[in-house]
Amino acid sequence: MVNITDKTEYFHKDRIGLDKNGHHVWLGYADTNNDYVAPSAPEKTVSSLNCSSTESGLCSINDITLSIKGHSAAYTWQSFSDNTASCSDSKESSGQRYFTENISLLNNKAGGPQSLLIESGCSYIEYRPAVAYSLTGEIDGYNVFVYPEQMEGTTVYPVKKVKIDKTMLFDKEGPVSGYLNLPPTDTAIHPSGYLVSINRDMGKMEVLDLKNDPGILADSEGANFVSGKGDREGLLENPVSVAISQSGDIYVLEQGNFRVSAFDINGSVRQIFGDEEELKNYFDISGLDTSAVLLDIDVESTGLIYVLHYVNGGKTKDDYFVQIYSKDGKLINTNNGIAAAKMAVDHFRNIFTLNYETIVTDITEKPSVSMWIPLP
Repeated sequence: MVNITDKTEYFHKDRIGLDKNGHHVWLGYADTNNDYVAPSAPEKTVSSLNCSSTESGLCSINDITLSIKGHSAAYTWQSFSDNTASCSDSKESSGQRYFTENISLLNNKAGGPQSLLIESGCSYIEYRPAVAYSLTGEIDGYNVFVYPEQMEGTTVYPVKKVKIDKTMLFDKEGPVSGYLNLPPTDTAIHPSGYLVSINRDMGKMEVLDLKNDPGILADSEGANFVSGKGDREGLLENPVSVAISQSGDIYVLEQGNFRVSAFDINGSVRQIFGDEEELKNYFDISGLDTSAVLLDIDVESTGLIYVLHYVNGGKTKDDYFVQIYSKDGKLINTNNGIAAAKMAVDHFRNIFTLNYETIVTDITEKPSVSMWIPLP
């Protein structure tokens, strides 16, 4: 594992695209001298998003999650699609739709991304789905698909466990482990078997126990709210992303309070940042003014905290930065030029990004996935 210092640089190692047969592959290759040739780093930015209801375009990029044992990444996004079946009633229509997809992270010789390509057979119109995998857990462990559904005239978000293999389906069939009460802005799996979800608009965090026996939605229980809106310690203001350490600390990235806050599974504050004589449950985002847009947070196996953001309206790739903080909240490293909307960090400190750079298929336009590696 590469040691992260203030000098560490991240290199764009590879990106997923389509081969001549329309199969998903890693685009990096070995030339005639057997030297590796990496594909160009993504250059498209947030300014390329297009939410038209009548023409092709990527509208929003929502989340990405990793499974080490499943050799997979899953993600959700919103884009225009023509004559796509609705997951709610199976009727076909055109316009902006939400999609879910899983791809393999294996290299091309081992089968490549296509070997575990799982696409949603339908799309959602008004409310988006979500996927959350346990980074180091089993393929049939605490990995979930979250989708919108009506229950007694109210929209809730049932949570369905999935097994990360070729039988996996991102659909509404089968038993559920409960439901979220609010639309998930971001989700993460707690190592003790809970799903944690945040909602940006309401400034809420809710927690659902996944250890119960799955059943029908009508008999299932809703998640518990454990944090509310505000600017005081222990409250949330415009939370944009959530990540959970292997030791179980919950980190929430807040645009409104411009900080990272720490909680336990019950929503109690965790005083883990700063010096021992003055510990706090949060640290402020370093070296930026509040005009910066905070995009995503993740934490790797030793507790390093990664924060993705852009400045200057995110117009060029050089406006995008990944900051890396120590587990006590001190800034260690900053890399720029990582033009992405979302990211996930694996146990080798590689960053997988969900890009504004797109892949165009027969069904829709979707974000591409890149792999960035730290150079020793």
